[in-house]
Amino acid sequence: MNLLTYSLGSAVAGAARPFLGKADVSISGTFVGTVVLQRSFDDSATWVNVSSHTVPTEFLHENNTSGVKYRFNCTAFTSGSIVCRMAQD
Repeated sequence: MNLLTYSLGSAVAGAARPFLGKADVSISGTFVGTVVLQRSFDDSATWVNVSSHTVPTEFLHENNTSGVKYRFNCTAFTSGSIVCRMAQD
């Protein structure tokens, strides 16, 4: 299983991991803040926003380009705990 998971408790970006194909994305917790799913086509030199979330959510994301890395970035944080997960079999 390819898995990217961590908890965010401040305005920071998490570690990056490559994903190819379909992946389940989950953002959970009780929080006041903004979490952005980002991807990089140039080995983490620059990041492009995929989606932005201010409430817990789950969705399926598909990437058909090899070598693309993903991360979660908490761009605004007021309070709470944010659990981010991206997984594929």
